[in-house]
Amino acid sequence: MSELELFQIRQSQKLHDGCPEHKAIMALTRYYYTHFFLKEYKRVELYSKTPMIDDKNGELLGHKVLYSEDGSRDGVVEILLGQRCPRDSCCSNDIQCIHELVVDKDFILDK
Repeated sequence: MSELELFQIRQSQKLHDGCPEHKAIMALTRYYYTHFFLKEYKRVELYSKTPMIDDKNGELLGHKVLYSEDGSRDGVVEILLGQRCPRDSCCSNDIQCIHELVVDKDFILDK
């Protein structure tokens, strides 16, 4: 059994099946789990999301994600339904960024 498999087993025993942390630990390498996912997931509560609604027909277009701690409008990211976060720094890692975790409220490997 590899070191990664042992790490995954030890960590997953602390978590319940179906929670975002459990899904991530079973899918990601130890490095990505500790340095990217956990780091971002711990900050989810600092963000808020508001729906973007089409004025004409009332359909949901997506969400605006705002960093809540400073309240500045510079931190607003718009994510349209079915799309990835538009920020280059987020897309370059090929895993969910903090903005997508806020919108999805779950770990999704196939993003």
